[in-house]
Amino acid sequence: MMKRMIRLGIVLLVSGVFSAHAQTIGEKYVQKVIIRFFAQRFQTADSTLKIDFKRLPDLSRFNGKTYRLDCYSQSRRLKLGFQTVWLNVQRQGKVVVKLPVAVNVQIKRKVVRATTNIPYRSPISEKMLKVEKRWISDTEILEQGLTDVHQAAGLETTHFIPSGKFLLCRDVEQPNVIRPGDQVEIWVPAGNLVVTTKGIARSAGKIGQYIYVKETTTGKRIKARVESQNVVIVANERSL
Repeated sequence: MMKRMIRLGIVLLVSGVFSAHAQTIGEKYVQKVIIRFFAQRFQTADSTLKIDFKRLPDLSRFNGKTYRLDCYSQSRRLKLGFQTVWLNVQRQGKVVVKLPVAVNVQIKRKVVRATTNIPYRSPISEKMLKVEKRWISDTEILEQGLTDVHQAAGLETTHFIPSGKFLLCRDVEQPNVIRPGDQVEIWVPAGNLVVTTKGIARSAGKIGQYIYVKETTTGKRIKARVESQNVVIVANERSL
């Protein structure tokens, strides 16, 4: 009786070891498939991806030579952070089972960080910014984050920027070259000629934007396009 129990214990121990070994191999294969999926999805190298697997399914019952494993996402949008992907276990082209896997995805990329507090509507200089490589899990930073200081230098802030913030496209914009009350030169094309007159800006504007100006002599309110600093163009020659 004792010998039988010992033999049974040995069999169970060996079986457990092989089962654990098979599961370990299965987990590595699953991880490899998921990493490859995200590398292709983000079109980046495996080395720039960091994926935390919250729970992996037990696939030790499937023979890797017989079954094929595919990974897919139900979301078309590229997404970082916590999410669920799905594994298709296929045999001879037919799906045997679909399994969800919870993951946390990070990607390493360049970001532009503010090195000081930058007030609202302040001009931005290169010395206020620093480019760093960081692991990010925020999809918004992936989609809208700046990657070079030249993308922000010379622009102005759209709101207060605290030190340490990663800059997004919406955090900066072209500065106004004309502000309310500025004296401007109004150009009115007339055939091959350009009639010029003086005016006062009634609204702020960036190059290419339309603003309202008041013609000094007549006091007439005119809509004109900002051409450069203190110069606006009126498209309709009958505006004056």
